[in-house]
Amino acid sequence: THFRTEENTPVRCFESGHTNTIIAVDCTANGSRIVTASHDKTLRVWRLAAPTDDGDDDGGCVCLHVLDGHSSWVNACDVS
Repeated sequence: THFRTEENTPVRCFESGHTNTIIAVDCTANGSRIVTASHDKTLRVWRLAAPTDDGDDDGGCVCLHVLDGHSSWVNACDVS
């Protein structure tokens, strides 16, 4: 999945992590963290990673936390 920052920089995210459909995405006000909700019954908190200087990498996300234990799909997330 690809997203773009406010500066229009592409961000490659979630290539490894969720094992089912991502239903919702939200980000913190400063744009440093993204939260995803999925049908794999988890929420995940991601840190945006800056692109590398070699030009081969668009940047991406690093999973910081997996919030599991939900008994069913997680259909929404909201970050404040």
